[in-house]
Amino acid sequence: MYKIIIEKYLSNILILSFVLFGFYLCYIGGYGSDEDTLPMLYVFEARLADGRFVSSRFTSYPIPEIGIGFLSYFFGSFAANSVTYLFLLVSLFFIYFTFQEKLNKDKLKLFIILSLSSPILFFENLEPMDYSWAFLFFSIGTFFFSRKIFELAVLGFGFAIGSRINFVIFVLLFIYLFNFKENIDYKKRSLIFLNSFIIGGLFYLPVWFDNSFN
Repeated sequence: MYKIIIEKYLSNILILSFVLFGFYLCYIGGYGSDEDTLPMLYVFEARLADGRFVSSRFTSYPIPEIGIGFLSYFFGSFAANSVTYLFLLVSLFFIYFTFQEKLNKDKLKLFIILSLSSPILFFENLEPMDYSWAFLFFSIGTFFFSRKIFELAVLGFGFAIGSRINFVIFVLLFIYLFNFKENIDYKKRSLIFLNSFIIGGLFYLPVWFDNSFN
C-alpha cells in the first residue's frame, strides 16, 4: 500500500523536497558567496543614507539593486534569498506555459523536477543576485509574447534588461527566432524589440548622467 502511495505521489514528494530544501538553504546561507552581492546592497544603503548615486558594477543593475537592497536592509538575508528563490520557481511556470498552452500536470512536474535538479540552476538562485531577477521578467515577457499580448511582453523584456543589461541579447534572440502559431512579421518584431530596449535603457540613465555621458 505504502509503495503504491509513494509511486503515485513521488513527483510531488520530490518537488516539495526541492522547494523546502531550497528555502532551508536560503535561511542558513546568509548573503551567499557571490562577490557582487555586497556592492549591490551598498547601492541601496548609500542612496537611503544621503542620496548618493553609486553603481555596484560598471553599468549598474538598477532594479535588483533597489529590490535586493530594500529586502536586505529591512528584512535581512533570508528575505532577499527567499524572494530570489521564489522568483526562480515562478519563472519556471512562466517558461513552461510559454511553450505549452494547456496544463499537463505530468509534463509540468517533470519540467520542474529536471530544472530544480540542475545544480547550477538550483544553487545559483539561492542567493540575492541580479540574473535571477532578470530571468523572472524575461520569462514573463516570453509568456505574454507567446500569447500575443505584446504590451505586457514589452514591459517584461524591458524590466529584464533593466535588471541585467546582457539580457538584451536573450530578448533579441527570442523575439526574432520564436514563432507561436501565427507568424509575426519582422516589422512587428522590430518594434517590440525597440520598445523593450528603450524601456530597459531608461533604467541606465542615472549611471550615464553620473559619468558625464561617457
